[in-house]
Amino acid sequence: RRTGGSVVDLTFATPSAARSVSDWRVEGGVETLSDHLYIRFEVSAAPQCQAASSSRVCSRFPRWALTRLDRELAEEAAIVGRWSLPPLDGMGVDDAADRLGDAFTAVCRAAMPSVGRAPPRRAVYWWSAEIAALRVACNAARRAYSRSRRRSPRDEERDGQLYAV
Repeated sequence: RRTGGSVVDLTFATPSAARSVSDWRVEGGVETLSDHLYIRFEVSAAPQCQAASSSRVCSRFPRWALTRLDRELAEEAAIVGRWSLPPLDGMGVDDAADRLGDAFTAVCRAAMPSVGRAPPRRAVYWWSAEIAALRVACNAARRAYSRSRRRSPRDEERDGQLYAV
């Protein structure tokens, strides 16, 4: 503002952590002895979108290839985005936050390519339920042998039996 300043309270999180956050709110009636207000939110152990089979399916956040970021293009996109941004006077906080998020998204879209989902692995014609069962048994036997070799004191007879399996 022209007549004064403003203090912005933010919460940053990775997309995977943001899925676990719920009930985000600013505590307005609490004395903090600071220009900032407390931000309270709940964090659950399980993500909010448990119905999806993988974490990428339930993500509503876009992803970009940060290693292919063009810094000059990002700076230019931010300048152009600022020119086209309407004044935020009289706008609610939520609307202003949405506009800011849209501006960041536009800069990212301009400056780096998006990361697409990896193509699903195709089934091969020779794979069968018997091969899958053998694979599970092989992995279990290999792990048992590896664990046995790390134990102390070593039991050569047990290691030999597990190696034979």
